[in-house]
Amino acid sequence: MPDIISAVKVPQLIKDPVLTGSNVLIAKSGTPVMFNGGFSMVFPMVKGGEKWGMKVWHTPIEHVKERYKEISVFLKGKNIRCFADFAYVENGILVNGQLLDTSRMKWVDGPLLKDFIRENLNNPTKLNEFADKFLSLTKELHSQSISHGDLQHGNIIIQKNGSLTLIDYDSICVPSMDGQKELVTGLIGYQHPSRFSSSTCSVKADYFSELVIYLSVLAIAEQPGLWAQYQVDDTEVLLFSREDFESFGQSSIKTDLLKLSPTIKFLVSILGDYLAEKSFTNILPFQEYLKPPAIVKFTWTGSPSEIIAGEEIMLEWETENAHEITIENIGPVGSIGSQKLLLKKTTVFTLKAANFFNQQAAQSVCIKVHPRPEIVLFKAENDKIKPRQATNLRWQVIYAETIWLNGEDITKESKNGKGSAAVQPEEDTEYMLEIRSTGNRVSVTAKIKISVFSPVKVISFTSNSPFTIQGKPVILRWEVFHANKLVIEPGVGDVTNAGEVEVTPRDSTTFRMVASNELFGDNRKTVRIEVLPLPRIMSLQFPKPPVIYSTNFPEMSFRVPEIDSPVEGGFQNKQHLFQSSISGPFAAIMKFLQKEFPFPKTSSIKNKYKL
Repeated sequence: MPDIISAVKVPQLIKDPVLTGSNVLIAKSGTPVMFNGGFSMVFPMVKGGEKWGMKVWHTPIEHVKERYKEISVFLKGKNIRCFADFAYVENGILVNGQLLDTSRMKWVDGPLLKDFIRENLNNPTKLNEFADKFLSLTKELHSQSISHGDLQHGNIIIQKNGSLTLIDYDSICVPSMDGQKELVTGLIGYQHPSRFSSSTCSVKADYFSELVIYLSVLAIAEQPGLWAQYQVDDTEVLLFSREDFESFGQSSIKTDLLKLSPTIKFLVSILGDYLAEKSFTNILPFQEYLKPPAIVKFTWTGSPSEIIAGEEIMLEWETENAHEITIENIGPVGSIGSQKLLLKKTTVFTLKAANFFNQQAAQSVCIKVHPRPEIVLFKAENDKIKPRQATNLRWQVIYAETIWLNGEDITKESKNGKGSAAVQPEEDTEYMLEIRSTGNRVSVTAKIKISVFSPVKVISFTSNSPFTIQGKPVILRWEVFHANKLVIEPGVGDVTNAGEVEVTPRDSTTFRMVASNELFGDNRKTVRIEVLPLPRIMSLQFPKPPVIYSTNFPEMSFRVPEIDSPVEGGFQNKQHLFQSSISGPFAAIMKFLQKEFPFPKTSSIKNKYKL
């Protein structure tokens, strides 16, 4: 290293054709001004009024020549403003009889980052301006798919006009070098922990250090006391150390930063996400989080621009890069979502999206709501009519585009939503009034049934027998037209849904069929049921059985050969032959009894019987 310092003092030892005959700047101590790095030294050289920086490697770096050639080829003609004009020079200086390679770069005047921060500790405007320009610088690098590889306070110069220049290009990675062996891994305190275990070059190498620098500058601008609190002037970092990155949850600087503005808190959360990744190659540029909020979609389902009150719609939205999202008339919402709505009136919904830097985007949709069609009145003057009788239907509607009656458009016949129509149905008929909204989106209906009633007629009302005895049922049957209610009196009740009914009267009864509908009735048909008591012979006494009797109608005879005692009822003679002629209604009754209770042909009676 001393030999290199001695060699730069001698212009004749400078072999770079551009810098031949140049002079190195000498400090007050008499030694050359130089900036010493990990692998090289940079000397300010002056020639013909121009100032250059000449870099000499005191430690050999593998493939450095090939790397610089690739970098030069890539940058040629790209005009990336943050890089100074530079060139790799083979055999650029002679040191102790040995030619060493050098690089040449146009000298850039201005303070390095730490010096700039120190000078502007109490000037947050200047610091925030730097942060904005640094953000633009990183975007330019990303757009060209190039990484500096060692972003830190010693490699950033702030010129008088405020423009930023990056220096020290040993660690640059261009696309053709991505995945090659890493030569320089950057300064601790600016790099993701995985960077030091990685051995490959990556165009993503700056993503982590970009956030560290941006966050640190904004935090100091907001809270200048952090500079002294964390002794930034005396360290090779800004606010974060390697230990902070390795134990971020317990980091004191993290705790202090979370006390600051929402913007700082947000950037700290991004840094936490970065550190949660196992590899720095998995992270995205933090600028992705800082993009202006954008509304990707804010619509509602349904192609028409108008709806009907009570019609359900779905409001849908999608935003990007937004931290705070609200919809006026709904409230806070997520970045992507939807919500069902039932609107009663025309409503304007405004979606507002803002990021942590208070950049905002807004979009509105107006949903016009028409009143829902309503049937105020739909009735008939009479809904129960006789055959060939007419009745009027009347209606009144509001908010209807068209009006229909049983499928026929009657809009023109309706004035201001009111109208009437005469109808004369021949049978039961249902009438439906339908009203439709604009575009036929909503339909409302009402129905009326007109019932036509014909005169009731009882065709027949009979029984299966005109006679019965006590406890013996009979069946009543009937045939009736046009009735919807049937009642048998007395004592039977409603038989509307029956075709016959079984009755057991205790006494002779005349049953009446009462048939009716809403307009007519008929109760003229009756049935008489005669109820006979069971036949009884109170007492018979015979001295000598058998008593032989025969049942031959219409004549009946009893022969009693010897009677010792009187027969109850008036027979006093010992022998008596009773004979009677039976005819007329009584004959019919006796036939009924014979059928229901047949007498035996002969019978022997030895003692006294009571029948």
